[in-house]
Amino acid sequence: MTLHFSVIIPTYNVADYITATLDSLANQSLLPTEIIVVDDGSTDNTVELVRQHPLIERITIVEQENQGQGVARNHGVTLATGDYIYFLDSDDLLTDNFVAEIADAVAENNAPDLMFFSGREFQDAAYSGSAFNPTNYLRPYETAWRSQEAFFADLLKVPDLSCSPCLYVSKRSLWQGQKLSFNEFYHEDEELFYRLIFAAQSYYMTQDVYFLRRLRDGSTMSGKKQPKHALGLHALLQSLVAMAAANRDKPLRMRLIRRRIRRFAASYIFCCRLAKVPVDLRLVSRAARELRHIRGHLSIVRALLGLGTL
Repeated sequence: MTLHFSVIIPTYNVADYITATLDSLANQSLLPTEIIVVDDGSTDNTVELVRQHPLIERITIVEQENQGQGVARNHGVTLATGDYIYFLDSDDLLTDNFVAEIADAVAENNAPDLMFFSGREFQDAAYSGSAFNPTNYLRPYETAWRSQEAFFADLLKVPDLSCSPCLYVSKRSLWQGQKLSFNEFYHEDEELFYRLIFAAQSYYMTQDVYFLRRLRDGSTMSGKKQPKHALGLHALLQSLVAMAAANRDKPLRMRLIRRRIRRFAASYIFCCRLAKVPVDLRLVSRAARELRHIRGHLSIVRALLGLGTL
């Protein structure tokens, strides 16, 4: 089977890393159909290095003013022509068999809407942060699902599933038909994730490791928590509360959404305190009302706020 496969790479001041990232695509046993690099206002020579890369005949370069990673990804989606889309961060790597094995999985599993795979991290030589052990980068299943209900039921059996766009491949038709897009805030991948899995109808997951995440100083993942992180979590919590209101008649979805609300209400409050910004108590109260179906929800809410009562 011929797989028409689009790789979208948002870039911003990654001159030290972009060549290695593109090399990991050049080393694929089966090359992707196209690579779309959306540069988000770099002030270094990132774009020049992309133009000099041997893969340039397969690369489309787009330059935009700095608007954030989510907007850059959305721009890439509008340009993609492949049947499937993959988002690769500009400092990370892939194993050499990634594209070929995704193509095999598409052929062997009736072209699922979403395909999940595992990843692991490695430390950049200059990295000075703490060790990172993302256990949720390891996928819990090796199977396929042909219905939402079966997939959601199995998701509820595991504590977490990483939402990183670097750990899944999606049909381009999902993005077109459902008008999906990333928002412009931090944590845009978390905000999109449930909308994406609710839009899909078929799923495949493998425990094989294809994605190699670089730990480095200055990345969006390892940076200090700031007001913009709290703003992103605020947008995420708002989205989850709205999603709950829209899915009252779907029990499995509601269980997934409420579990997510419980997790990110705590993250939002904690981040606000670290960043020294006020907590939106009205939003937290709305989130708390969604938790009323969880046993011990009052103690959960009090623990979230650090208050005796809500």
